[in-house]
Amino acid sequence: MTTDAEQPRRLTEADPATALPAAPASTARRVLWLTSGSLALGLGLIGLVVPLLPTTPLLLVTAACWARSSPRAYGWLLRHRTLGPPIERWRSTRTIAPGAKWTAVALVFAAFASSVLLVPNCAYGYLTLFVVGSLLVVFLAGIPTVDTRVPKEFS
Repeated sequence: MTTDAEQPRRLTEADPATALPAAPASTARRVLWLTSGSLALGLGLIGLVVPLLPTTPLLLVTAACWARSSPRAYGWLLRHRTLGPPIERWRSTRTIAPGAKWTAVALVFAAFASSVLLVPNCAYGYLTLFVVGSLLVVFLAGIPTVDTRVPKEFS
C-alpha cells in the first residue's frame, strides 16, 4: 500500500497556485472581461509583426481576462502551441526567455529614442522620457530569465 506522502501531487481546483478566479456573477461582467481579453489578444497578435507593440504582456492580460470570463477560452489559450508556452512559463516560474528580455530592452531604447526626436525641444519632456525609459529598463532587467534551449551535449 502507498501512503499519501508517496502519491504524486495532483493539482485540484482548490490548489491556490492553479485555481481559476471565480467567474463574475453578472453576464455583463463576463462579456466585458471576454471582450477585453479578445482585444488584448488581437493587439498581441499584431505585436508579433509590429516591433513596438509588446506581445507577451498583452497575452498575459488576455489570460487574466479570459480566466475571469471563460474557462474554455482560457484553457484554449494555455494549450495553444505558440501562445501558451510564454504564459505557462510566466505562471509557473515568473521568468521569461533571455531573447525576449533583450528584445524588449532594445525596443524600449528604440521607442524612447524615436520619441526624443518627436518631442518638441522641452526639458521636461526629455526628462520624463528618460525617467520612464530608465524605470522600464530597470523593471525588465529585474525579471528573471530561463534559457529554454537544449544544451549541445543533449542534442
